[in-house]
Amino acid sequence: MVNTGQPSKACRTCLERKLKCDESKPVCRKCLKYRRPCRYRDPFEIRIRDETQSTVRKAQGKTRSPDKLRHDGPPEATILPTLQVPLDEQAQCFFLANFVPAWAPESNPGSFNFILPFLRSSKTKDPMVSACWTAASIATLAGRPNSRALLSRARTHYHLALAKLNKALADPIRARGNDCLLSVILLSIYEGFAGGDDVLVGWKCHMSGAQALIRLRGFKDVVSTPEGIDMFLYVRAVMIRHYTFRSSDVPSANELQWWAGRVGNGEANHAALLMNMKTVLLKAEAAAIFRSGSRTPQSVERSLELHRKCKETVANLGSWLKSSPPKWQAAAVHTTDEALRARTNESVEPPGGRCHTYSSVWVAAKRVNCSASRILLTGIMIRCLRRIYYPADCTATPDYTEAVRIGEEEVDNIVAGIPYFFNWTGDSATTPFSPCGNPTAPKGLAGLFCIWPLTIAASSEFATENKGQYIRRHLLSFSEATGSKHAELFSRIATRYQA
Repeated sequence: MVNTGQPSKACRTCLERKLKCDESKPVCRKCLKYRRPCRYRDPFEIRIRDETQSTVRKAQGKTRSPDKLRHDGPPEATILPTLQVPLDEQAQCFFLANFVPAWAPESNPGSFNFILPFLRSSKTKDPMVSACWTAASIATLAGRPNSRALLSRARTHYHLALAKLNKALADPIRARGNDCLLSVILLSIYEGFAGGDDVLVGWKCHMSGAQALIRLRGFKDVVSTPEGIDMFLYVRAVMIRHYTFRSSDVPSANELQWWAGRVGNGEANHAALLMNMKTVLLKAEAAAIFRSGSRTPQSVERSLELHRKCKETVANLGSWLKSSPPKWQAAAVHTTDEALRARTNESVEPPGGRCHTYSSVWVAAKRVNCSASRILLTGIMIRCLRRIYYPADCTATPDYTEAVRIGEEEVDNIVAGIPYFFNWTGDSATTPFSPCGNPTAPKGLAGLFCIWPLTIAASSEFATENKGQYIRRHLLSFSEATGSKHAELFSRIATRYQA
């Protein structure tokens, strides 16, 4: 890559208009004043410019010949050219710095912490694992707006990795190994950063493959190693988030019960897992009931029963959020606190002026997932009430009023966590150090944890237009900083709709 000069750290809009930018994030004051879109480049993008032919020619034109690189002194005193870090290593460092913090031994967050043991072992010498890892890491680097030239290289590694993976899966013995499961997960990460408009299709294809491999091996075999436990937790967490967001192809209750196997962090975590799984089943049941628009006595009876079950689950989730251990609770502070404003780097207050902090990003993710489940369930309750009371108006009923109150409250809770998620730099208790990059820079991992709940909140009927815009702006900013195609897609589809 060619690097010339010191590019400005100003936002894109100010750069294009040649204005002085105060570099406030996520929105500078000039863009806020004139209501213009404000987008920033991340440090990697500022430091590493696109390698274009014109830039290369300019740099080569200024390069002196080897004969002129010598001083007037002794012949051996030669100026050596600047050493360039290989692209593969830059991409791997970018991925590790953003998405793979080194978790403390007692932490088990179900994130990408299964990657580090493989990098330390001889598995990285396996051509299949190496190709998948390279494709995924370059995809994260190439997903950002000014690095799209790297996408072709990421695709090359992806096709090589896919060929090697298909060959390995044809071997029944090798298909049961952790290296195949890891390779499938890495290719799903590639799709999440380098996929096109159908990013969910390719991503879901690989995640379904990971689920199939785990089912093929069996629960006991997969969790027999620490790396297997981490991969199982990751696949399960992603699977639940996906099915909570979408109502199609939801597995049966027996299938979800198999995935509810006890592994992870204690009673509180497992209780939240079971309730979020129940939300998936209730959402699928609601889709089946409301698929036919006709109102019949049978559909009214089914709506009454569904309303009862949703109301019970909403109450259980609320009890869990309020009565969970102290380390699972959120601390609410106001963004007028200058220390908090400096720590979260927020130049624009969240709607409502309230901000949440948490003991760890893992706890924060669990809480916003439960809040998202309550939003979905209260939306289903309102749909049930409209069918039950039709053609009468149900908005004056106590059940309707309570459902709206809970939905709006949970949207506020999710919005209040945005400054924490998108400015998270690590937690001293759970992430004692970062394996790569600047340990004080914001990490992309926390943003990946919250993009699904944020989309659910923004697209619910309980979100005001102001809160929806606030969420979409942060999703778009996150997609540009990390290259996440999911965040870019969700920033477009997170539009408020009526239940």
